[in-house]
Amino acid sequence: MISAISEDSFLTQAFAFLCVFSFGLSFACLLKILLPAKQKEVKNVRFAFLCLFLSFTVILYTILIFSAKSLSWPLDFSKNRQNYFVVLSVIFVLGSLISFFWKVAGPVFLTLYISFSLFTNSVLKEAFGPQKQIIPIHIEENSSPRDFSLIYCRLPDTLALPVKRNWFYAGEKLPESESKLLKNSLVSFYEKKILLKNLSEAKKIPIPKSEVYPSLYSARIGFKDNEIVCEIARDL
Repeated sequence: MISAISEDSFLTQAFAFLCVFSFGLSFACLLKILLPAKQKEVKNVRFAFLCLFLSFTVILYTILIFSAKSLSWPLDFSKNRQNYFVVLSVIFVLGSLISFFWKVAGPVFLTLYISFSLFTNSVLKEAFGPQKQIIPIHIEENSSPRDFSLIYCRLPDTLALPVKRNWFYAGEKLPESESKLLKNSLVSFYEKKILLKNLSEAKKIPIPKSEVYPSLYSARIGFKDNEIVCEIARDL
């Protein structure tokens, strides 16, 4: 039985981004406390929010320590990812800005985040097509190709968007899309340099031999330990 791929690394990054975002909110609350306020109640409210966001930060950081098994997980994770601290800095600044201008920045950020997630999902669907986990294979005669090709891609863990993490295509390479969306230069750069940076080479799975032709097989596709798994069984 094919099991689903573990999402631990993606969840770790989601916790990391939330931790830095919460720390940015805490920093902005601290700056607000230092600013003069006409009423004492205002400073009390700011202090309450500071304690709340700091508590979230400590809880999330503690979870990350146990998940990454390291007190210095940002340094460990960024060894092979030079832009990781840039991403964390942007998230920190974003948290601070939302804290200062929450009436405007909050709704704008939420709208942009949802829109960008939907856009990313559309780009991936255009590139890979339908993600059917059971694909029929029809063999007409003994001289037909005896293997089934798959390419697959796991999205970068630092792409903290609520979209499907693993994508595949039945074939040796992705087809050239006629979609105007993917032909746009900026979209093409985002697709090839970011979304498809982990795109694999074609993986060939042998098709079991049969003494009767034509034959019908089923390829059952899943993911396990960040690798695609394909089981081919004869139906008829």
